Amino acid sequence: MANTDVGLQAIRDVLGDGGYVDTQPGLDAYQIEWRGLWTGHCELFAKPNTTEQVSRILAICNSHGIPVVPQGGNTGLVGGGVPNGGIVLTTQRLNRIREIDTVNFTLACDAGCVLATIQAEAEANDRLFPLSLGAEGSCQIGGNLSTNAGGVQVL
Repeated sequence: MANTDVGLQAIRDVLGDGGYVDTQPGLDAYQIEWRGLWTGHCELFAKPNTTEQVSRILAICNSHGIPVVPQGGNTGLVGGGVPNGGIVLTTQRLNRIREIDTVNFTLACDAGCVLATIQAEAEANDRLFPLSLGAEGSCQIGGNLSTNAGGVQVL
């Protein structure tokens, strides 16, 4: 078994049933940019649900030379979430709001939280989360932060 195959199996073992996709046509949705402008390929779509799983997956990929493409809501416009081999590691199951502090006006959440969910939770606590994007129903906060997304009120 090739080094990559060993690594991919180790990732499957970390994630367990339901924690990954590794067959066609299931992989198609994660290999194509949402407008259809870019198409890539990958061996596995990893869906960790804890930061510990993310850490273990990244360690496996590092030791087996497996490329990793992070992907959130796949709403980007520049093709950065399109893989060219290796695995796609999604944040879609890392989606918990961990804490809302209404006194200090802070909200702590996982990278996979959908922006609209964060907005609704802030509103339910009589607060405003001011970032607004056209894709707010599907974009994730990790992608918003990593790309410095300014939203519709930036101008």
